[in-house]
Amino acid sequence: MPKGKKQGSASGQRQEVFKRARWKTAMRWFGLMVVGFLNISLVYENLHLHAVKRMDLPHELMSFALLTFLDCVFLLPIIFEVDTAIVTADKLILKTLLWRARIGWLEIVELKRPVWLTFAVLRTRRALFLINRRDIQNHQELLEIIEHQMGKAAGGSGG
Repeated sequence: MPKGKKQGSASGQRQEVFKRARWKTAMRWFGLMVVGFLNISLVYENLHLHAVKRMDLPHELMSFALLTFLDCVFLLPIIFEVDTAIVTADKLILKTLLWRARIGWLEIVELKRPVWLTFAVLRTRRALFLINRRDIQNHQELLEIIEHQMGKAAGGSGG
């Protein structure tokens, strides 16, 4: 099994880069746009139906229930899914579609690897990140490094 790509940073520290294929990132951007436009169109359609005729409550509730379901199933994983993970000696840098987070090893609260879920869940004090086991190259090595560093950080801060 090939290792994560090792690089030297500008400060001279060794870092390992784990990333998703670019075409999969492009698919996430496309999905984000589709779900975003779907949200806008459903809300606009409801406003239009209110203006033209009185819309019944069951229709409106069903529309917003569908919107909530689609957002939870598609939008949340797209937003919180890690695109690139860079591991250095003192921090973990996670890039998602919309932001980049620099996380010190002490800031990581827990890492869960549910067998029934495609994602490993990394929880920090401020955010939640999803690491897709199918998309990130060498995800197993990345998760082992994170668990090892969490153990070192917890052991070093206990005294």
